[in-house]
Amino acid sequence: MPGYVGVAAAYNARIAELARLSSPVSVVIDRRRDDRDGRTRDQLDGNLSIMPPSSTALRLDKAGVNAAYLGSNDFAYWWLDLSGSEPVALAGTHLKAARDDAADFGLPVHPLEFIELLGVLPVPPQPHSPEAIGWTPDGRTLVLSTPSRWGVRRFLLDPSTFEPIAIELLDGRGVLAVGAALSDFRPAFVEGKPGTSVRVPTKVELLIPGDDTKVLLVLASPRVPLKINPKAFQLSGLIESYGVRRFIDQDARGEARRGGDRERSLTP
Repeated sequence: MPGYVGVAAAYNARIAELARLSSPVSVVIDRRRDDRDGRTRDQLDGNLSIMPPSSTALRLDKAGVNAAYLGSNDFAYWWLDLSGSEPVALAGTHLKAARDDAADFGLPVHPLEFIELLGVLPVPPQPHSPEAIGWTPDGRTLVLSTPSRWGVRRFLLDPSTFEPIAIELLDGRGVLAVGAALSDFRPAFVEGKPGTSVRVPTKVELLIPGDDTKVLLVLASPRVPLKINPKAFQLSGLIESYGVRRFIDQDARGEARRGGDRERSLTP
């Protein structure tokens, strides 16, 4: 059995040069309809930008029209619904994020752990328990476990490359909240460092068993840019750029659920 420390070091070495990541993306969302009679399938295109460990910007367009914007920075997370006649922003702080808040976004995990599912964040260098590393029952795949914000993160690794085959986020009861199958690893070249690249998965298949939703995320041409426009991670600027006038405070969501959504206009 390889030791946790060595496996974690090998895993982290792959992404040591990943200070940023950017790529055009294609997204296919397959989900059960609200009436549970059949399924819906939506295809979107857009762009993904990441600055580990906490800044994410996923812009999604449908038929060339802005549809949604999922984002976060060191302080807050947000979802901009741009598909209707009145754009809506849902936003809250990481400090006060709760399970019900995350469920409003369609991901039953802490908002910061969306990035985790892409296999681009390092794992802790030291184990949290003697059971932090093991094998799958067939003995073919390494399993590395670390604590998450609301449960456990489980990494299924190729024992020869230490690349993640799958990443699973389990809730506090050990039940799968979200699973991600990662494949088609390709080099994302590091701008400013000729010959340097980071191998990243360009195909991520998410499974959300709670509401029977599947999401396919394909990164068309990932790269590690010299910089990313900081405005991509600034909520106030995004609200202005997309003309959002309706805002739902996720930090107050628990109270709002008992007496109606707490909303406020962003203009007098």
